[in-house]
Amino acid sequence: MYLNADKNQKVNFMNNIENLYKCLEYLRTLDYDLEPMNIVLEGKNNTNCKSKHADLARYCLKQIAAKSNKTLNVNDDSIDSFIDIITTNVFTKWLTNNNYIVKSVELDKRNVVSESMSFPFFNPCDIVTNEFQDEKTLFHDVINKEFILVVSKQDENGKILLKKIVFHKFNDQQINNAKHVYDNTKKILESTLVLTYQPNTKDSSKGIFKNNLPKQSEKLGFHVRPHGRDKMDTAILPACTMIKFENIDNYQLNENNQKFVDWVKNKRAYTKMAFWIDKSLIQEIIGILPVKKNK
Repeated sequence: MYLNADKNQKVNFMNNIENLYKCLEYLRTLDYDLEPMNIVLEGKNNTNCKSKHADLARYCLKQIAAKSNKTLNVNDDSIDSFIDIITTNVFTKWLTNNNYIVKSVELDKRNVVSESMSFPFFNPCDIVTNEFQDEKTLFHDVINKEFILVVSKQDENGKILLKKIVFHKFNDQQINNAKHVYDNTKKILESTLVLTYQPNTKDSSKGIFKNNLPKQSEKLGFHVRPHGRDKMDTAILPACTMIKFENIDNYQLNENNQKFVDWVKNKRAYTKMAFWIDKSLIQEIIGILPVKKNK
């Protein structure tokens, strides 16, 4: 709606973009020891991303108005207008064009990061074609942007509270580790993808297939794992990739697992995969220590 706005709306949009820059710069100066911020992030199931961005914007504007030496017009109308803008695709595009990526991080009751953070799924054929540093490599492009991590936690009443906002650019060591994971993935796809059947302890026909792609257990800060709707949501493998199944002859597979094996063999396609940031690295980046378990 703002791309086709009239002159006044476009001016309003640009003024709010200037406010956004001020918001971002102010966020960098916050004293994070004074937490929690006690902003309720409400929405569908308390996890609506639009609402998170909206409450974040409202908080930033009010804080800037209260503490900045410059007077900003932050009445209710301008706040709502600003929120309207940042909850549209225009804001997402603006962030991308300015090398920002906003990601949410959720903590459990012990302040432990709930899950790893995914990048978009990759095309295996692109991995074998491109080197890590090539312009066409999405992983390299994304990891060189600045991340804005919106950290939230559910309180004892079930409300999601904004705990912290962290700006992070990956350092040289972290980027080198990411390159190592990328190169190992490329090496495997250029040779042999090994899929090892791991039977379910209660019903051996309902097992899962483990691959030999880089794991979180390697502790490089990044790993590769599925990023599709299910295991049948697949991407075509490169012609150079050999596929090797292990441990399937020892068990009677159920219908779904046999269908998966046949699909991979006949279509030369495997479950969509993505690079992920390890939970442990996210925990380190946000600087919040987990609470020790009671003995």
